[in-house]
Formats: sequence, structure tokens, C-alpha cells
Amino acid sequence: MNKKYVAIGLVAALLAGAGGSVFYKKTHEASINVLATTDIHGATSRAMIKYVEDKRKNGGADLVVDSGDFWGSETYEMQEWFDGTRPTFDENGRVRFYGKDLDGDGFNETDSDIDGDGAPDMIVEKIGEPREGQAPLIRDLERMKFDSVTLGNHEFVENSQEEFDYLVNELNKANISVLSANLYNNKTNKNVVKPYIVKEIKEGPNTIKAAVLGLTLPEVAEPYKWEEGKERPTYTGDYSLASLEQYNNQYRLDDLVKEANKWTKYIKENENPDVVILTVHSGEEPKKPRHPGNRVKEIARTVEGIDAIVAGHTHITIQQHKFKNEKTGKDVLVTQPSARGGGISDIDLNLKKKDGKWTVVSAKSKVHEFDIFDGSKVDYEKTPMSEVYKKGYRL
Repeated sequence: MNKKYVAIGLVAALLAGAGGSVFYKKTHEASINVLATTDIHGATSRAMIKYVEDKRKNGGADLVVDSGDFWGSETYEMQEWFDGTRPTFDENGRVRFYGKDLDGDGFNETDSDIDGDGAPDMIVEKIGEPREGQAPLIRDLERMKFDSVTLGNHEFVENSQEEFDYLVNELNKANISVLSANLYNNKTNKNVVKPYIVKEIKEGPNTIKAAVLGLTLPEVAEPYKWEEGKERPTYTGDYSLASLEQYNNQYRLDDLVKEANKWTKYIKENENPDVVILTVHSGEEPKKPRHPGNRVKEIARTVEGIDAIVAGHTHITIQQHKFKNEKTGKDVLVTQPSARGGGISDIDLNLKKKDGKWTVVSAKSKVHEFDIFDGSKVDYEKTPMSEVYKKGYRL
């Protein structure tokens, strides 16, 4: 045979092999990126928004989720929205109070308690009605295109029944799913909000089906009772949702681990996802008797079918921990992105396809911390309150 044609044939075969390898990788390997927050308590920031938007422009942010306690007034902008007022300041940048300052120390000693609660009252400017219009927090979550938020204890503690219903409705209007698989209506035994969501993510020529399951620790209440004549509250040990009188015992939160088992099985059988992510308002492990609801480590080790967990509630930062599941032998990634808008977990999940089924083969997470205003680090003797207010208005 002519050597020239043999050489050409060998080159063609090599090129075909290389092309086949590239094609195989494109169709049998994929990765998805998940961004997650927790315990932000109303504190979104320009830095957080920029990070999410930049990540999305660069092909990431396939899912953006939160694991609870997102609601709150950690920024002055949210405080203004809640109250419909803002404080006023004097020429020295100090907050103006009712009454008179008799000794020139900057505090009014007389006629300053207007509402009779024993504390001096600020002179405020009315800027609107309380809770008027879209909350700044929801505005920012909508801009960042959050896929879901999971209910935490503060979503219950800080709201009346009417306010709770309003919050869920406003998030739904912003196309943000509210999750809590273990929250049930006592009369109907049906879920009060969505237990999970499923999102199909396009990754090159592939489509990855990702499920996000949301769970809320049942211990949502503050277990203390104030009694007349006592300086300190009594520890009751009752953390249950039933102890929050504003909900009239309409709802209950069932056991975290049992519900995790129940819903991961349900999702597997009914949705057949490629990836399951748990956003749970719970820390890694309990510190009895004060924090019995922290059971993430137990879930990771005993519940089958979870690839990654976004924890919360304890306000700590976990870049990544991995726990071996006792049933599958696989590692389960756990991350927790700080609190009060201080960080975001950036999670990468790598998948391979075998026998027509995608499987997560590796996972990693890093908490990106934001350089935002921290009121606890301010020297208030040197910094006028008017300046503090500007910096803490919107982080």
C-alpha cells in the first residue's frame, strides 16, 4: 500500500479519536454552580448583588438559594420600610430626641419618653406608611434572581399570621419559591409552602435536573417567659411553633431527620433528579439544651440521596465540611455562608454520565466574604451617627 495513504489514514484516525474524546467529555461530563446565603436578616448588599450578577455573566449561578432567616431589619433601609419613618439629626450629626438636655451631655433627661415605655424617643420624619411597597430585601433578591428561600425561625418569630402570609405572597410574586417541607397545616396535614423545587439547568449540550429541598428546624420559638416582678425571663424549654400565639396552633414543624428521609425518597421516586441540594435552617450539631435543633451532621450521615447541604441558624462560617453517608459511602458536602450578608457560599458540583444516569462525582465550596459596613466596629465617640446611618443604610 502507498505509504502516503497509510500516513493520511493514521492522521485521520487520530483526529477522529481526539474529536470523539472531546465529544464524549461534552456529553458525559458536566458541572453546575450554586450560590447560597443564610441568616442575612434583611442585609443584602451592593457587593452581594455584584458577585451574583458577575458570576451569572461568566456562566455560573445556575442556582441561587437561601437556607433561612432571610427576613429582618439589619439595614437602616429595611428599618425605614418596616416603620415608615427615619430618624432626624442635629447639626453635630447626633440623633435628635424629644425632651431637654439639662447638663449638656447629649442626652435628654426630661420629657423624652413620649410613648411611656421608659426609654427616650427619637424625633423621626415620616416618609410613608409602615411596610409600604415592595420590601428592599425582596427587591434585591428578585434582582439577583433567587430560585428559592427556606423558612427559618425569624420568618415566624418576627411576623404575625397576616405578615407571614404577606411575606410568602410577595416572594411568590417575585418568582422566588418559599420552601419548608416539614411545615404542615394542622387541620389539612398538607404543606403550607412548597417542600422543594426542581430546575433543569442547561450545561452545553446537556440538561442537568437539580432538586432543592427546604427544611426548617422545629425549634423556632424563643423558649423564655417574662414574669411580672422578675428582672430576667424564665427558661421554659418550649421551642415549638405551637408556643407562638400569633399562629393559633394552625401550623406544626415535624422532625427534621424523618422529614429529610421522607422527602429525599419522594423526590427520587417522583422527580428522578441528577442532583439534590438541601437548604436547611439548622446548624451542624446540637448544643443541648439551648440548641437541640442543629442536626445537619446527622442528616448528612444518615439520609440517603443528598449531594450538598447549605446549613444555617448558628451564624458561623463553614467553607466546606464533608461527612461520609453511612448508607451510600459517599461524601456529602456541607457549607454555611456566615450571617447578616457577610458572605455567600460558592459551590461547584461536577457530574459524570454513566449508563444514561448523571452522578455527582466531586463537590467543593468556598465562602466568599464581602467587605461591607459593620456597625460593631464603629468608634461612636468619633463618628457622628448621621454618618453611621448613611453607611449602614444599604450595605
